[in-house]
Amino acid sequence: MGDITIPLVHRKSQFFSRTLKVLLSLASASLAAVLASSSIGPAFASAPGGALTIVASGGVTNTYTVASGVMTMNSTSSVDASVIEGLLSSGDLVVYATSITVNGDVTNSSSSNLTLKATEHIIVNSSVTISSQNGDLVLWSDSDSSAGGSIELGQCTAPVNANGGRLISNGGDIVIGGGADPRVNFATSRAFLGSWVNSGSCAKPSFGVALYGFEVNAGGGSISIRGSGGTSNVSTRAVLAEASLAGEQNTISTNGSGAISVLADGSAITQPNNSSRWGAVLTGTNFSSSSGAISISGKGNPAGTNVRGFVIASSSYSSSSGDIAFEDTTDTSSGTYSGAYIASGTLSISTSGSITFRADFLDNDSTLSLSGGPAVIEPFNGNSFRDTAQRILLTENLNAASATSLRVGKPGNTSKVTVDQALTVGGPLTIHGQDLALTGAVTATAVSLASTGATTQTGKLSASSLALSGSGSFTLQNNQNTIGTLAAGASGSAAGNVKVNVASGGLAVGQVGALSGITSSGQIELATLSGDLSITQPIVTTK
Repeated sequence: MGDITIPLVHRKSQFFSRTLKVLLSLASASLAAVLASSSIGPAFASAPGGALTIVASGGVTNTYTVASGVMTMNSTSSVDASVIEGLLSSGDLVVYATSITVNGDVTNSSSSNLTLKATEHIIVNSSVTISSQNGDLVLWSDSDSSAGGSIELGQCTAPVNANGGRLISNGGDIVIGGGADPRVNFATSRAFLGSWVNSGSCAKPSFGVALYGFEVNAGGGSISIRGSGGTSNVSTRAVLAEASLAGEQNTISTNGSGAISVLADGSAITQPNNSSRWGAVLTGTNFSSSSGAISISGKGNPAGTNVRGFVIASSSYSSSSGDIAFEDTTDTSSGTYSGAYIASGTLSISTSGSITFRADFLDNDSTLSLSGGPAVIEPFNGNSFRDTAQRILLTENLNAASATSLRVGKPGNTSKVTVDQALTVGGPLTIHGQDLALTGAVTATAVSLASTGATTQTGKLSASSLALSGSGSFTLQNNQNTIGTLAAGASGSAAGNVKVNVASGGLAVGQVGALSGITSSGQIELATLSGDLSITQPIVTTK
């Protein structure tokens, strides 16, 4: 007898009991035929015979067969939502069709798992609610891995008075994906569904997963969204989430330790104009978890121009203690990379966990607010940022006043870092780079600058301590600087020129972290306009 694969994401004890009773009542030959091939749910002996539309009423009742928890469409037709609900009252259910459109609410009052499985696309229309009571909700398109099925939640072109639709699991996991296993593979299509307009809102098509003014709420379960693919003559996205024409924003949320994960792979996107093949585009969308992690990962196609892994704007990301991470995993070696993009608008990120932006270039046109735990901006591929100017630019309004720390770059970064607007950090600030330019005012409890090139400033620097490391030269002579304690270089790794001025309060050369005093291979110039210059650790120069 073949192996038994228990279906769906959660292996709940009551589901185990129901499933085993059914399986053990079957003969061995039947059991082997029913189970074997699928990683989620029972095996499927034959492909579905047609498309399904789930309606509120008026559906046809004789166009499908039900066996071992699988409802398979025999021909293209419509089925009442109440039929689906009745089957769910008896246990977990997989609804299997070539394509599935949901036009009527499906209310599952039990904890049974519901899977909508299609070889092609899945559409859940605006104003439609699919809900369960602690049961998993799985939307599984392109199940034959033929790149023929995307998933669309809500419609860009829906009437402007339409309410947003909802997926509500009340504790169950919500899985939106495709391929062999929707938990790890992508909803993928080579043709968009047509629910987009090339003006105003909803201006670009998605070929993987699209959300328009939709609510996805797992109520304590985890949420997984996976999208990929696309062939178009216009800019294309693997995962797209934006407000509907009615102004409805997307809400993706859960409670407890439930995690939220979005993975968008645009590396296979092709189009004649060769431009804007992006991974994830998330605008007008609010993400939240009580204490779980939130992860956004996107990849663009480097064969085109204007290549970006993710674009985020006018949205929020919050968790009480879960880590929040954004990754642009694009191969940036081709030189066509335009960077992960934070578009104009207000973007807030709040958690007591870590906040991480990992991208080879971060293009920020937003008012970006980081609140809570330690924040990091660093490259994804290797140690150095990269764009046409080989630098990272902290631009517009980056507010980290409520973050416990901020680190920009990694040790070994050979690209330039420019802070060209006022930057405030609620704790220590660390910057790694070759050339460092502080053209905006910098305020932090402590500042650490690691440079192998030239560090300069025009904006003032305010910190209780300043650590200077690397072989670069440091010229920090703004007469409004306020620095408590200074240390630079170390034995065997001397700094270059060290020139520091402070305005008032004096300056002490002492111990800052692992650095002690000043060790330089060049000139040392220290000046205070008011207050004492105190030297409590050695000053050494080899010049």
